[in-house]
Amino acid sequence: DNPPVNNAFLTIEHILSRLDDVTLGTGITSPFYYSKKTLVGTVEYFIKNYGKRFILGLGFGRKKSFFDSNKRLDFRQFQSYTLELVETVRRRLKKNNLQDSFSYAIGGLGNCISKFAILNADIFLVNSASKYDLKRINKIFNNFDDKKKSQVFLYSMLEIQENKELVSLKLWNIIREIARN
Repeated sequence: DNPPVNNAFLTIEHILSRLDDVTLGTGITSPFYYSKKTLVGTVEYFIKNYGKRFILGLGFGRKKSFFDSNKRLDFRQFQSYTLELVETVRRRLKKNNLQDSFSYAIGGLGNCISKFAILNADIFLVNSASKYDLKRINKIFNNFDDKKKSQVFLYSMLEIQENKELVSLKLWNIIREIARN
């Protein structure tokens, strides 16, 4: 979700408002793109209107996208901001007895974000299907048997293609690579 060009929230709302039997979420929305008030209000809107059918997906994003003239944001800031954001959302939803409807995902690939997601998020979005990365993530996941909280989902961005044969071929190749691993 890279505002203002591509706002996943608009697309998700459009689909959820028309289809009753789907669950959708953002992929990796960086909490640094939006103010906390904007994200909390957006999540609250989705949960009130669509309940468990909406999942907030968070991730660090591209580091170079968050350069501030005074400092560079780091992973510790992402961790504290994410936990604070999730706690704020839960407090707001609790006022309307909707706290059980909120799920969130953390996506990424590095060791730090993997550990953070496994220990904190409802869903860990792994954005790779390579044999190396899946083995590495599996090892990290198994190290936290008694503490882990997340389900692990493979996540990938597919570029939009006009040619349906290219889309089918790309999906086939992804599925084949997953099956091999």
